[in-house]
Amino acid sequence: MSKPRSILPDAVNQTDVALIKCCSGLRPTYEVRLATYMAQQTQRRLRIIFPTGGSAHSSLTAFARQHNVTIEHRL
Repeated sequence: MSKPRSILPDAVNQTDVALIKCCSGLRPTYEVRLATYMAQQTQRRLRIIFPTGGSAHSSLTAFARQHNVTIEHRL
């Protein structure tokens, strides 16, 4: 029997679930969708953090708006 797929977020606190991605562009991948589900089920907000020079694909921006996900440019 196979194990269900899951993710391990980079950080979790009482209000947030954080994914830190080092990439130049980001789309709403399976990992992002699963992290969003995890955050919603635990009454937290997903924060996606990636480099300042990177860009969020328009599909990720729409997904974030729809699911109350915060996209931050830092690193």
